[in-house]
Amino acid sequence: MAVKITSDAIVRVIQPASRKFNLDELNDNVEGWIEPIKIGPIWVMYREKSKESGEPLNKVASFFFDVAMYGTVLVVPPQQMPDEWDLMEESDLRYTADQVETGFLSALQSALAYNRVYNAPGTLDNSGFVKEEWTYTPSGNIDENIKDFFKKAYQYLTTHEIKNDSNIIYEDDMTIVRIKSNDEKFLMLQQMIDVLLETEEYEKCAELQKIKDAIEL
Repeated sequence: MAVKITSDAIVRVIQPASRKFNLDELNDNVEGWIEPIKIGPIWVMYREKSKESGEPLNKVASFFFDVAMYGTVLVVPPQQMPDEWDLMEESDLRYTADQVETGFLSALQSALAYNRVYNAPGTLDNSGFVKEEWTYTPSGNIDENIKDFFKKAYQYLTTHEIKNDSNIIYEDDMTIVRIKSNDEKFLMLQQMIDVLLETEEYEKCAELQKIKDAIEL
């Protein structure tokens, strides 16, 4: 896994096609040849000569790393770098790729939260432009966390015009949640209805059924 930070302030977790990223995948994500640098336990990379190519300033990455970065920035655990590069150091063996990624995301969230509260001069503004992006995949395990997410998704889905070509199922100032297809959106809506039936919230079920009926599969 890796973290992709775009210049329009979208933060998302991306997966390699196989066990690790290959060079083509990394290049494709920055739309050019990568320029990698090691910062602590992570590899940070962006498009080579991104500033000279006219890429916009990546405000989120620049703020966090305290150096100007342009265009899309990737944050990759050393355990996920291409095998042929053989970049693992002894210190890297203390952590798993998941630990590195989780630690980076936690540090990034803390830094952005601090900035929103104190808005230090010369850093980011409080316009709420940074958003994390996630993909929801329906499964058979509907736990309390999923039920809590369904409550938020219900408010969004019933107060926004949901188009067939839109894969956004929830959005606020800090988060965008997408779904891969109309088939999965259809399944998620049915799961939401099933949960609401358990609590006899029939009016909400009817609202979701209207959205479900309008989906073109």
